[in-house]
Amino acid sequence: MEFSISGLRVLGIIFSIIIVTISFLYFRGARWDRTTFLLTFLVGLGILVISSFPGSLDWLAGTLDIPKDNRGRLIGLIVISVFGLFALYLNQIARINSLKLSLDRTIRAASLKTSQPMNQALIDQSKNWDALVIIPAYNEQESLKELLPQIPAKIDGFHIGVAVIDDGSNDDTAEVARKQGVIVVSNLFNRGQGGASRAGYDLAKLLSVKACVTMDADLQHRPSDLSVLLNPILKDNYDLIIGSRRLGSAIGGSRIRSLGIDFLSRLVSILTGQRFTDVSSGYKAFRIDSLNSLSFHEDQFQAPEVLIASKKKGLRIKEVPIIIGERLHGATKKGSEFNYGIRFIRSIVRAWWVH
Repeated sequence: MEFSISGLRVLGIIFSIIIVTISFLYFRGARWDRTTFLLTFLVGLGILVISSFPGSLDWLAGTLDIPKDNRGRLIGLIVISVFGLFALYLNQIARINSLKLSLDRTIRAASLKTSQPMNQALIDQSKNWDALVIIPAYNEQESLKELLPQIPAKIDGFHIGVAVIDDGSNDDTAEVARKQGVIVVSNLFNRGQGGASRAGYDLAKLLSVKACVTMDADLQHRPSDLSVLLNPILKDNYDLIIGSRRLGSAIGGSRIRSLGIDFLSRLVSILTGQRFTDVSSGYKAFRIDSLNSLSFHEDQFQAPEVLIASKKKGLRIKEVPIIIGERLHGATKKGSEFNYGIRFIRSIVRAWWVH
């Protein structure tokens, strides 16, 4: 093969040398990251080899059954570039997720630490609690005035504590909860129901209760159903109990949303191998020991992630009938039904892939 260097090849050689040099200079000190450096170095080296020896792509042309000429080599180079860019994309996604998890843990720890002094008296009393009711709340001052007095201090002989996770509210949610004599953990900004629930799980572990149950602050979840969720956990029959409106009933709600819940429940049932009827329910109870083997990532749509992650870890899961009421105060934070459905499906796929 006659050796001739075109302007494009010269540009490729120069570009490759620049990539390798910059990657070495950038990563040689405190920024050292083995994986990123290796990927960058290999990309630069690959461009250098291909630019210097175009014939090195002939094997790929043969594999793809395309001509072993400049056009075929160009197609082969494009194919390699696509795979290379995809690999870099996956690497960056992994890095971003790792940073997100670290930030999530930091924010949760900060919220608990800053809230602890104001809750110390209740924390001291928690030694007698068997379970903790966790209520994520964002601008729910009116609903909490009605909800909190309805939660009993004892259920079927078990002592119950209550914690409101004030998720960056800009109303008097935190103050209303404190006046009701419950633990209040405040996030500096709104993180979504999933992020607030994780702070509640951290608190439950800190208090060493046997079980915890999450319920909405908007009065749609009835305190009278707490016994149905907590009893199987506290009697050590199950690790996770999900309240299902399909096994019970729901007041209000559109026909479209009802059909959407049925579809999403079938999808999660297929992915997990266990039949579920209400995968969007946020009314659920955990055995605290089982939480130690789980880590959740979703900030807003955590309900399907809880089921998928728990099933993959082999937890004993059961649905029980509950009644879902109508929201009496404020407006829903779920958005339109179409956007809610799309984002919910995305969280299902992501949870199935990640866990």
